[in-house]
Amino acid sequence: MARIREQVRQAAERTSMRAVARDVGLTARALDMFLSGSQPRVSTQLKLRAWYVRGAGAVSYHDASTARAALDVLTAGLAEPMRGKLRRALLERIEEAHRKAGVPVPKWMDEVKGSG
Repeated sequence: MARIREQVRQAAERTSMRAVARDVGLTARALDMFLSGSQPRVSTQLKLRAWYVRGAGAVSYHDASTARAALDVLTAGLAEPMRGKLRRALLERIEEAHRKAGVPVPKWMDEVKGSG
């Protein structure tokens, strides 16, 4: 969540706390508490991750943190072990698609696969 917290902080500096809170789907107070270091509830984490992933297209790179956040959003609502199985299957398909297309596998792939 540290990377997401930093992205939220930067977005709030560019616009405003209220604007970012509205975009994330939180109250300004909840967002302020998150920026102050509080551990957000699971539902808040999902909103923050979804916001982060939506904004990932605006950056010129994707890293392991972005990939993990995207997988968390895609597998939200599933219980373990199904969630872990789906994450692994998605990663395998992504890796396979890159190989079939003859393009390099993303640099973050090994790190994300190693973290489950």
